[in-house]
Parts: sequence; structure tokens; C-alpha cells
Amino acid sequence: MSAQKHSPKWTDSIRYKCHFCRNVLLKVPSDSVWFLFLLLGFRRFYCPHCFEMRIRPCGWLRVLLAPAWILFNVLRGK
Repeated sequence: MSAQKHSPKWTDSIRYKCHFCRNVLLKVPSDSVWFLFLLLGFRRFYCPHCFEMRIRPCGWLRVLLAPAWILFNVLRGK
């Protein structure tokens, strides 16, 4: 039958969350000013609840940092 390939805790740990309300951060549409940051591997994210803006790694930089980020979140228990 259909078994899960990975645990929900693992997928939950790779999402960026707001530090205040713990909602999942959403991507801000990129404009021409942020195009350079997007090439460098950074993107703006915002919280739909408290509208806090954060700059987080994305794309190739997120893949490079993902093992450390997952380990940090799993060990922290969030």
C-alpha cells in the first residue's frame, strides 16, 4: 500500500516558521531589487499572522544548509 517516505516531523522541520506565532512563513513575490539576493540564495518571507518580514536562504543555499537546519530543529524539538 502507500507508506510514507518520510516522517511528518522531518517535513515540518524544513519549513520556515515565525518566531512569534509559529505560523509557516510565505514567500514574498520577488521584484527587480531583490533579484540579486535571489541569485545569491536569499529570499524574503513573511508571516500571514503578524506580517513580520524575514530574509531566509532559498534555492541552492537552502539545499546546502538543509542538513544543519533539520538537525537543529529536530534536536530542539520543534
